[in-house]
Parts: sequence; C-alpha cells; structure tokens
Amino acid sequence: MAEQPRDAYRRLVSFGGRPISGTPRQVERRMNELGDAAIAHVIGRLQLRAYQVLTSGTPVDKGTARSGWTPSTGGPTTTPITAPKDEGVARATAAQRFAENQAKAEALARSYRVNLGPAFLSNPVPWIIPLNMGTSSQAPSMFVEQGLGLAVQTVNL
Repeated sequence: MAEQPRDAYRRLVSFGGRPISGTPRQVERRMNELGDAAIAHVIGRLQLRAYQVLTSGTPVDKGTARSGWTPSTGGPTTTPITAPKDEGVARATAAQRFAENQAKAEALARSYRVNLGPAFLSNPVPWIIPLNMGTSSQAPSMFVEQGLGLAVQTVNL
C-alpha cells in the first residue's frame, strides 16, 4: 500500500524536519485537526525548498542540468531533456526552462492539494546521475541526497 501524505508528514517530522510547534504528539494532534490543507501546505513548501536547494547545488556548464529540475504532481517528468549543440542556444533554452520551472515550483507551493496526487521533483537530463556520482568539480558526489537532506532541515513552514 502506498504511503499516504499524512504518514509522509509524520515521517518528515520524525526525520528531523522542523515541527510546526510542540511535541511530536502535539504536532500529530494538530495535523489531524488541520487535515489535508495543512499537509498540502507542508508538501508544497518542501517541494519548493527542495527545488531551490537542488537548482542552486547542481553543476552548471550551459545550465541544462540545473534547468532540468522539474516540479510536477501525479507522476515524475520522464521526457529526456538534451542540450542543443549550439552553446548560445543551449544557454538561452536552459534559462527559459529554468524560469518556467521556478514559476511552476512557486505556484505548486501555493496551490498544491493532496487530491492532485504525490508531488515530484525530477530531473530527466541524461547526465544528472553521473553528475550526482561526482563527475563535476563544481559539486560533491551525492549532491542530490545532500540537497534533499538540507531541504528537509531548512524548509520554511
């Protein structure tokens, strides 16, 4: 059975995310009172914070990998993103995609609802996995996992 959003929030709080206030039992009781709207708020804010951390930590050559971080609901973005061969076109395309995805992340933080399905942040750039394994001197190995940990610790609820 898939994990429910309420269970994901409870796991997030116990994982080290900043609780809204009070002891875990108080937070759980308050979350039950607030219901899906509060859970949706937390998920939307966490997705935005993860987007911010990952885009700032992704190595940049032409900007394609950084602009590949795509927020979505219901399912991950899987259509591969490749860089155009012309460097100027690649940079312009990446800048436009980055602006669109940033606007999407901010909009989802404001409007996410549990009935939209799970929130995703995916990067379908083919070389994101090698980058995460440390092939760039601009970022440490496992920068994605480190970035997600930082997002959980610093999300602004």
